[in-house]
Amino acid sequence: MQKIFKILFVVILAIGGLCACDDKDKGSTQPLRTSVVTLSKSSVGIGYEDSSFARVKVTVPRFGWRAETDADWLTLSPDSTQNVGTTELMLFATGNTDAEPRSTVVTIYSGNVKGELKVTQVGYGQEVNDVKHPDGNANKWMYEQLQVWYLWNDLLQGLYPDYDCSYDVFLDNTLIPLKGNELDGGRYEDGSRYLYSYVTRAASSRAAVGYPAFGFATLSAVGADNNKVYLRVTSINPDSPADRAQIRRGEYISRINGLDITRANWMTMYNRLLYPSGGSVTITMMESSEVNGDFYFNEGRTVTLSAANIGNNPIVAAEIVEHDGKKVGYFAYNSFQRGPTDSSIDYDIEMEQAFEMFATEGIDGLVIDLRYNGGGSVSSCQKLLSMIAPREKLGTVAFTLRHNASIEPQLSDDEKNISLLEDYADANVNMSKVCVIATDMSASASEMVIAGLRGLDVAVSVIGSTTEGKNVGMDVMSKHIDGYDYTFAPITFQIYNAKGYTDYQNGIRADYTVDEWEDLRSNGWRPLGDPEEVMFQMALTLIGGSRTQATRATETVAVPAGFERLRVYDPRRESGAKVWPNDDFTRR
Repeated sequence: MQKIFKILFVVILAIGGLCACDDKDKGSTQPLRTSVVTLSKSSVGIGYEDSSFARVKVTVPRFGWRAETDADWLTLSPDSTQNVGTTELMLFATGNTDAEPRSTVVTIYSGNVKGELKVTQVGYGQEVNDVKHPDGNANKWMYEQLQVWYLWNDLLQGLYPDYDCSYDVFLDNTLIPLKGNELDGGRYEDGSRYLYSYVTRAASSRAAVGYPAFGFATLSAVGADNNKVYLRVTSINPDSPADRAQIRRGEYISRINGLDITRANWMTMYNRLLYPSGGSVTITMMESSEVNGDFYFNEGRTVTLSAANIGNNPIVAAEIVEHDGKKVGYFAYNSFQRGPTDSSIDYDIEMEQAFEMFATEGIDGLVIDLRYNGGGSVSSCQKLLSMIAPREKLGTVAFTLRHNASIEPQLSDDEKNISLLEDYADANVNMSKVCVIATDMSASASEMVIAGLRGLDVAVSVIGSTTEGKNVGMDVMSKHIDGYDYTFAPITFQIYNAKGYTDYQNGIRADYTVDEWEDLRSNGWRPLGDPEEVMFQMALTLIGGSRTQATRATETVAVPAGFERLRVYDPRRESGAKVWPNDDFTRR
């Protein structure tokens, strides 16, 4: 073994010597210094008109660079520079009177390395189209909208985006490297960044009546040891296939159609349950229990569900509970979604009916449960606030939305200000104090409820944990491109309450900390709206006059090795969005 090591060592030295010789200039004993040439594009197109031009960014870490071409119809400016870092290279073409395109290669040298740029000038009367990727036209449309609507559109000046990538990574590639748009998103635990701006696409628009669903209103993913992931049922749509199969809040799912849920496939499995295209699914339930301080998962029953065209109603509970001689209204709301389709307002109508019931019964207290609510339509948030706030506040401004400097002067006061709606006076419960249940999953329009009520001098007690911290929102726009329907929602405005407060980008802290995840048992959670459910119990304790911590129904159990909650995202959720459904391009 020792001899083998010696032989290998000699071979490596020999190879290293060869590499060193290759790195030397002929006739010199000194190695050439190495640079890198990075181009913002690998190819560009130029119009046929005289003086048509294109621009490319050239980045080098040392030595500067020089550019050369053998085409007499193309002028380079500058053709060389000693500057390091990024420099803009302009390419000017003389007019092309021929019907055929012409092309050349520009070579950029820096030190002993080079980069090549293909330049094509279209033929007479033709249009430039340098988008080659199948998603390129969609990416180009998104970038055009960003230049107009993005809250930080000034950061895009002089930017040359790469359209030759898939639509679902284009935003990350374009927006994450920017400096100054940090409010558009947050950071994962490993420090990497995610965006709030998003794009989705579908082969066709959502069905006219609802869409297929199994009845899982919300799910949370939890990772365990041995690479396993379990999906915990956090809320159920009433009278749905899952509800009728007696699947309950707190239970875990370990397999779907016989396949284990793992860290590699859990997001696919999550989407399979929440957003099915139809058909049926067989799921394996897991029982979880605590024995002598240790936590165990055990395989339980198997359930087969058939999808029903019911959508996902965000209102999972709306009821009145008697507590300490007081009538308490409880409203559990999973997203600010106006209806099961983009053009319907069925869920808004159902929300209004729930508050009309509260108003008719004359509730003494109100609990708004937004623990799983990541946001949604600003108009639904506006309606909810109009039904909660003191009646004398109806008609007054609850929020101001600040846009970028180029859009702001074009907007009317009604477009910039969100006022409470007097049309909802019959459903208004006239609250001066409200309890809001919120967690780190509560974001955007959910946070608007808390900040908005406080801006209207309503005393809000937040129960749960610190919220996400999304004080910005988006306009949602759509377009049909190359056979797909794209929905694009860039961040376009920042939210200020009636007192001008917007500084909750780090989240809104809970006034009373309660964590339902301290109970990991599959049968440890009560249904939403149950007076003994741990977070609702705290709210009832506060409304009843006590300011002490609620008594826990169960004791904390030992967390299993490797157990962690995984971040999930609802692609159907328009988080903190203004939606303009009658336009298929932009709202203007």
